[in-house]
Amino acid sequence: MSGTRAVIQMGGRMKFSLKKENALFLKLAMKELQHTATERESDKLRKIMKETPKLRDEYRQICQEIQGEEDNKFLQLSLRVLFKKAKPKEIASVRALKQTEPTQWSKFLRVAFILGASGQISTIAQTKSGDPEPMPEGVRKRLLSELRQKRKKPD
Repeated sequence: MSGTRAVIQMGGRMKFSLKKENALFLKLAMKELQHTATERESDKLRKIMKETPKLRDEYRQICQEIQGEEDNKFLQLSLRVLFKKAKPKEIASVRALKQTEPTQWSKFLRVAFILGASGQISTIAQTKSGDPEPMPEGVRKRLLSELRQKRKKPD
C-alpha cells in the first residue's frame, strides 16, 4: 500500500487527511453503512478488511456504535408510543412495522410486554410490602358466619 494521502471533507467544514487506502476504506464503509454500496463496492470493502484487521476491527466498532444508537432511538420511540406521548406520525410508523418490518415490530411488542410486566410486578410488590390488601367483603362475611356458628355449637 502506498503512502499517498487523500483529503476528506465532511459536512463542508471538517477537512482531514488520510492515507489513500484508509480514505477508500472510509468511503466504502460509509456507503455500506448507508446501504448504498454496490455489490462491487461491498466486495472491495470486505477485501480491504480481510487484508487489514485493524480496519476490520474499526468497522465492527462503528457498526456496534451505530446499532446502539439505533436501538436507543427505537426504545425512546417505543416508550413515547406506549406512554401516549408520541406524535400521530410516530404512532403510524410503529403500527406500520407490523407489515413492513416484523423484526422491529417484535422488538416493540417485547418492550410493551416488559413494561407491562414491570408495572404488574410493581403493583404486586406495593400490595405485599405496604398495608395488607383488604379482604373481599364476601369472604369476610363468610368467615364471620362460620365463626358465629362455631361459637354457638358447644364442643
